[in-house]
Amino acid sequence: MARKLSSKKSLDLSKDSPSNTEVWPMVAVYLVVCVAFFVPGMATIAKFLYPFLTFLIALFLYKNDRPLYLGFCWCSWILTSGFTRIVEYNSGSFDANRLMLSAPYLVGFAVLPSVVSRALKVKSNLVPMLIPIMGVLYASIVALIADVSLMSFFKDFLDWLAPLLFAFFIVDNWSLYPRFREVTIEVFKWSVVVLGIYGVVQFVLAPPWDRYWLNQISANGLAGNSFGLPQPFGIRVFSLMDSPGVFAIFLSAALLIQLSTCNMMALVASMGGYLSFLLTVVRSVWGGWSVGLLFLISMPQPRLHRRVLFAMLCIACLLLPIVWSNNFSDIIVSRFETFGDLESDGSGQARLSIYAKYLNQALESFVGMGIGRAPGVDSALLDSLLSLGWIGVLPYLAGLLIPIYLILKRPIENEDTFLQACKAIYIATLLQLPFGSAMLGPSGVILWGFAGFVIAGCKFHRRQQYQNYVRPPIS
Repeated sequence: MARKLSSKKSLDLSKDSPSNTEVWPMVAVYLVVCVAFFVPGMATIAKFLYPFLTFLIALFLYKNDRPLYLGFCWCSWILTSGFTRIVEYNSGSFDANRLMLSAPYLVGFAVLPSVVSRALKVKSNLVPMLIPIMGVLYASIVALIADVSLMSFFKDFLDWLAPLLFAFFIVDNWSLYPRFREVTIEVFKWSVVVLGIYGVVQFVLAPPWDRYWLNQISANGLAGNSFGLPQPFGIRVFSLMDSPGVFAIFLSAALLIQLSTCNMMALVASMGGYLSFLLTVVRSVWGGWSVGLLFLISMPQPRLHRRVLFAMLCIACLLLPIVWSNNFSDIIVSRFETFGDLESDGSGQARLSIYAKYLNQALESFVGMGIGRAPGVDSALLDSLLSLGWIGVLPYLAGLLIPIYLILKRPIENEDTFLQACKAIYIATLLQLPFGSAMLGPSGVILWGFAGFVIAGCKFHRRQQYQNYVRPPIS
């Protein structure tokens, strides 16, 4: 007969958390640097201190408290772009290289020594993450052999590798899944409120640092009219992130987590998040989020169904009067109308022309051009084939398909609503790949990060189910 394991046997293999006396001094220094962003005379110094300080904190947390390190990773991706704009405004100088934006990438690189050591041991549970990393490393070698511009190479290399390192970290620490889940829910719960409220403020007031940044990227030819106009009620909302598309993907994930895990008060508090989500006017992410919502409703959990449907009804009742007001309806309703008139849609036609121009070249790209050498195309499918070639794409694609297999498999974790939300987020973000390079940089952190959560969560529940009932020892 089967017997239950002793409660002493735990799947949480974490080290003891660092004491408050170790953590708070680092937090205090970090906050002082962040406050210095708002002081014109100190902003330039803080700009150089910020990446270095975030990296040191990341190393400390990674060594001593992995869940806190995860939360710090999420926060660095969410806040750094907003901090950068404030620093540039207060220092009066626009940094085209955007040194401060290296901070979240440096935070992720704290994982690199573990990747190397685990790769040498070739643990089976890490194969799903090691395979796509091999594809990226292959494309990096191709680029370096072809004499790529080092600046272009390192920028693109970080965009490709950072999301994979983040996912690797989550899968490697699958035994900490319950604590990772708790930290992620907490971070995204507050991010909906903060990012959502600031997004509405950004749209209504157009803060001076956001206007300054929009004018600078336009003057330097770094963006066309995709951000809207640098004036009140003219900005395509991007909140504290660096583009409307990235912000929409982050907010899509946060809203799905809110729906599946939080109480009604938290859902009502997220109303600003829903309004900001609409003000991004990113149709592909709207569609992906809708598919993720349908996935949650399809789960065999009546309680989750009632929560989601009631929450959506409440949010709709609260938002509709605002959305139909003149200043908001001009941008939101007009964008919805383009769903039925794709022939006159400029962005849709531009994307079709990109496919017509590069599709044949991408399909014939066996070796690939290498990272940093491919032309910038607004499609993950084309970008992957042109950069990685079929040799690099196949292992990269294998890493993306493994979470799909786990999602389609008979679930054993129906009561874990957070894991169901992770699956919904992964599906919703995966659907963005034909419309943009959602596997790179901040967007890629969402795609690959929640792919990592799907793998880690499924492994945790399988191991927990196995350890709950084991064969008795042979006497």
